[in-house]
Amino acid sequence: MGQHLAASPAVVAVLERRLGRVLVSRARKALDSDEPVGPGSGPAGGLSGLALCLSIYTRVHRNKRNALRPVVESVLGGLYLEVLEDKGRSEAAKELVLESLLDLNMDPSFLPQLYANFDCHLESTNVFERLINIMCKSAFPVTGVLTGLHTLCLHNLAAALRAMAARTRPS
Repeated sequence: MGQHLAASPAVVAVLERRLGRVLVSRARKALDSDEPVGPGSGPAGGLSGLALCLSIYTRVHRNKRNALRPVVESVLGGLYLEVLEDKGRSEAAKELVLESLLDLNMDPSFLPQLYANFDCHLESTNVFERLINIMCKSAFPVTGVLTGLHTLCLHNLAAALRAMAARTRPS
């Protein structure tokens, strides 16, 4: 069903205009309170709200990543990077973001496309560079105690290296 929705120009137009802003807004509300932030009866606050927003983004990205450049920029720059760079954010929130990023990294073209579409574009922010820098800084424990956050950073860095190595192999 995702491919059918992705093939619809009207759906893509709505996604490009609103999805990124809505996901970032809902995720911020979820992180800032435990109050319900989504429609319906169930609460989507706290970490469960963040997980829901990350899951929606991951699914949309898998189905229509090439047409949704504004969504990618707003969600990765406004949510993923914001959570990872914020020293006041909980380790659990950062782990959720890194797990979602690891899901995106399962696609070997994710990081190379991220680099080509953002870091190489003169009018965009260096999303790839900032993500890699954060993961490099967070991959090794300062106190000597290895946590889940460190492990997730290492797994994401390994995925980045695998993607680079795959692109350098002769066809």
